Amino acid sequence: MVLVKSDLNIAEVGLECGYDNASHFSTAFKKQFGLRPLDFRRGKLSMSSISKMLDM
Repeated sequence: MVLVKSDLNIAEVGLECGYDNASHFSTAFKKQFGLRPLDFRRGKLSMSSISKMLDM
């Protein structure tokens, strides 16, 4: 996953995923997984976020 295994910043990851705006990427990510992309990158996972990711 680009978010974890790259040196790109969050805005650049959003661009790689097709978002023109880093804020839109962050909002969509939080809506889908329950935490911000930066928190995900830092390993601040909750059981509910892990469960949402496994359901994909």
